[in-house]
Order: sequence, then structure tokens, then C-alpha cells
Amino acid sequence: MASDLPLPPGARAAERLAVRRRPPPVAAFVELGKLNVFELWFGIPVAWTLLSQEEAFSPRTLLLLALALLLKAATSSAALALDDVSGLRDGLDLRNYGDTDRYAVHKPLIDGRLSERQALAFAWLAVGIGLLSMAAAFAVAWPLPSWLVAGELLVFILALNYSYGLKLSYRGAGELITAVAVGSTLLVPYALVAGGASTAALVQSGLIGLWMLQIAVFSNSQDRAGDRDARRWTVAAMASARGNAVFILCVFAASAALLAWGIRLGVLGPWLLVALLPALALQARQIWLGVARGQWLAARLLGFEAFRLAVAALLVVNLVVRAR
Repeated sequence: MASDLPLPPGARAAERLAVRRRPPPVAAFVELGKLNVFELWFGIPVAWTLLSQEEAFSPRTLLLLALALLLKAATSSAALALDDVSGLRDGLDLRNYGDTDRYAVHKPLIDGRLSERQALAFAWLAVGIGLLSMAAAFAVAWPLPSWLVAGELLVFILALNYSYGLKLSYRGAGELITAVAVGSTLLVPYALVAGGASTAALVQSGLIGLWMLQIAVFSNSQDRAGDRDARRWTVAAMASARGNAVFILCVFAASAALLAWGIRLGVLGPWLLVALLPALALQARQIWLGVARGQWLAARLLGFEAFRLAVAALLVVNLVVRAR
């Protein structure tokens, strides 16, 4: 048969070259930038629920929220792609992720689907999209308070230097940047539309930032040994096992204190605590699995479920309050 005939000289080499030249699947870039981790931008719909009835459905508001989504998605994609490049260069990702299977974590640089050059091209394209969408959002929303412009520029710069450039996550600032970046996905779009920040927006921004940190601290605990080897100084890598446990408990206590403070001030809906009970129950189990049992990845996975339930509670209660 024709298929049994020997290939002409050089045919196998040409076949291998064609495979190498084949463009990588879109899914690889999606995974590189964590574009499938929608939880990173859940603050934007929460911001929409905090707006008045008049503001919520205006064309200007919808345009600003779309630009904010583009800005935040581009920012996180660039930061996470650069994080993977750094993890490839120093071997950190191979140590931390080589033998684990984690929800929403895929490493196309490690499994060979993308090259470092392709990852950097994706990252800088995302940077350009982020800058353009930021400029467009500022132009549509102008005039704006100076703190908002300076603050968003600072968040953008910090995100890009998370594991690249200044490598702030290697210098002990990773947890802070995580909470601030995710919290800004609520505060920035709200302030763009409203022209400033309200106490409710500030409190809820703080809550979603801390809730996301409640996921990250368990990832960092799992990666403690590898991070130490690479001199990436997360709290888990710097602290003793007991000190890390205390830090995790403090993160959960901080979110509980902020929730209680917001309810006492009256800036959170009176039924929010009831709506949050399923999420709070999962958070308690997170602590048990992680701090008490050392099942870091199970606690991390449960954190995503708790985060979704908590954000859903904010959405529902905010909408009920707005409808009154």
C-alpha cells in the first residue's frame, strides 16, 4: 500500500518542522493569562449593583464597565503571563506545579505548548491593550479625582512587577498585591462611573480582595518549600509553620472584622450576613482543611467555591437594596 512506502529523504524532518511551525492553540494563551479564571474580575458586576438605578443602565456606564473589564482582564493576563515567564526561568513552576493538579492552573510554558518568546509577546500585547483601555476609560469618565488616576496607574504597575521586573512577590509583597489588585476590580469601575468612592464600595472592595487572598494563602502554603528554594518570599515561605497558620487566621479574621464593621456602619445590607452564611461555612471548613489538616490544595479549591457564594450574596443583597 502507498502508506507502507518509505518516505523521501528529508520528509520526516519537514514533517517535524511543520509541527513546530503550527500555531499554538488559543487555549494555551487563555491558560497562560488565566483568562478562564473569571473570579479575578467578579468585582465589576458587584460594582454595577452598587450604582443607582439611573446610572446602572446608561450607555456611558455600560461603556465604562466594558472598558474596565478589558482593562482588568488585560492587566491580570499580562501579570500572570510574566509570572509564568519568571517561573520558567528560575525553575520555580517546575518545582511547584510539576506533580500537582490544581483548579485553574495550567502551565503551557512548562508542558511546551508555548515558548518563552510567545509568552512575552502575549504579555506585552496585553500591556498595550490595558494601557489603551485605561486611557479610553479615563477619557470617557473625565474629569476624575486625582487619586483614582494615580491609584489605577499604581495598581497597573504593581501587577506587572508582581513576579517580573521588580519581582515584588519575591520580596514579600505578593499577598498585598493580590488583595489590592482584586479589590480594585470593584473600586475602579465604580469610581469611574460615580466619579468617586463611597464607603460601601470601599468596604466591598476590601472584602473581595480579602476573599481572594483566602485562596492565595493556601496556594502559597502548598508552595512553601519551592518558594524558599527560589527565594520567593511569601509569608508561608518566610514564616514558621505556626507563624503561617497565624497569618492565615488573621486574613480570615480581617475579612470578618471588615464585614462586621460594614454592617454596623449601615453601608452593607442588613441581610448580607444571612446571605453569606453558606460562604462563611465553607470558609470555616477551609480553615479546618488547611490550618488543622494541612490539606492546602483542598482548602484552596474550596476557597473558590466560597468566593463565588460570597460574591453572589453581595450581588443579590445589593440589588435588593437598590430596588427599594
